[in-house]
Amino acid sequence: MASEVRHIFFEEHELIRALMKYSLIKRTPIEFKQIKSVIINNTGTVSATMMVKKVSNELPVKIDYTTAELAAALVLFCTDTGIILPRRASKILNVDEDLLHMTLIVKDKREYGDAKIERLIKKYSRGGGVKV
Repeated sequence: MASEVRHIFFEEHELIRALMKYSLIKRTPIEFKQIKSVIINNTGTVSATMMVKKVSNELPVKIDYTTAELAAALVLFCTDTGIILPRRASKILNVDEDLLHMTLIVKDKREYGDAKIERLIKKYSRGGGVKV
């Protein structure tokens, strides 16, 4: 069974853009100038915390994003920016060296019978070898 593994790394500005769009959809819009920092948490599960300061005299407010919310924001970001995510791929969030990335794993679950394999070999073979 063939498998494909892809890693999509997100820079901090991309993560901020993804969380801003997600917050807009959740009807809690955040402006870029209000964001003071984004912290990626990797304690067992991956999550994020955004520090937002809406009023200049107050302390920043902490907004936490669960793994599911973070994944939804990143999938939305990928859709908006044209990054193709196979629907049937397993999507896993990881953090390596303070870089957030999404791992996509696609497993080919198709099974071919002997007759189908023989036809494929005949179709793609030349001189006894299989064309790759």
